[in-house]
Amino acid sequence: MSSFEIRNKLPQKPTPSQSDRITLTEQSSKLTEIISSLPSYGTISYDPSTHYWYIKLPLEWQNATTMIVNSIYQIYHGTEWYKESEEFGEYWYNLVRTICNNIDNQSQRPTTTRSTSNS
Repeated sequence: MSSFEIRNKLPQKPTPSQSDRITLTEQSSKLTEIISSLPSYGTISYDPSTHYWYIKLPLEWQNATTMIVNSIYQIYHGTEWYKESEEFGEYWYNLVRTICNNIDNQSQRPTTTRSTSNS
């Protein structure tokens, strides 16, 4: 598949209308408290089964996931920023899925071999 064909299969990128920064409010102090208490390091990792690079955060982050998600939802779910963040998250998911499917399809193509016998 050519790069042009791949580009035509990619999802449409959302257009942001919000600034890169959100306004922190009194409500967000709980979220700031949670995040400030977590370690600020991680390990760059690669998953060969998905062809995906990621940063693996310490176990404390995994244990705080529900609190973080709930705090973000409670504080921001009604805002335009939240809506756009969801759109970009879906865009990124579809982008990675499209690229990975393309890689998988290319790796599943039958290979041709040529024998060099002297007969």
